[in-house]
Amino acid sequence: MTQRKLTRTHQAEFDRVLSEVRAIRENLDKAYASFEASTDPGLTEASIFEINALRAHYDHALRNIKTIAL
Repeated sequence: MTQRKLTRTHQAEFDRVLSEVRAIRENLDKAYASFEASTDPGLTEASIFEINALRAHYDHALRNIKTIAL
């Protein structure tokens, strides 16, 4: 019984993090599009910061998935 509950909890956590990764990926795609469309130096710089932050968040979420999958 305990093993079954842990498995369900494990799967739920995996699904949650996978959903988070997908959302981050969508935001990252939008940030790249914004960067490519930007002509204002200030907005370009802001896009770069946003992309870097999202990439760090994405990498962290991927590490979480790998940890959960083990």
